[in-house]
Amino acid sequence: MFEAKLDSTERVLDEARLMDPPVPGALHRYVEGIVPVSREWLWETRRLIRADPAANARREEQIARLDRFVQRAADERFLRPDVPPDRHAPC
Repeated sequence: MFEAKLDSTERVLDEARLMDPPVPGALHRYVEGIVPVSREWLWETRRLIRADPAANARREEQIARLDRFVQRAADERFLRPDVPPDRHAPC
């Protein structure tokens, strides 16, 4: 079950092309893709994912990808640099 959620989230991250310019386009693609994933997977899967080392490693890599994008968006002044971003996991 949680593998399917990780697969969906990974697909969204790939399709959003978060490290390709421009930031607004990447952000739009990410939000447009992740909202349906969030609606499809309504239940909490973090505990299940954390209990599986391979799944947890995938989750951490997805978080790192999103963190790099948020930092890029802040560096390029699309996000306020004086407000620390919360670490929101895609899963």
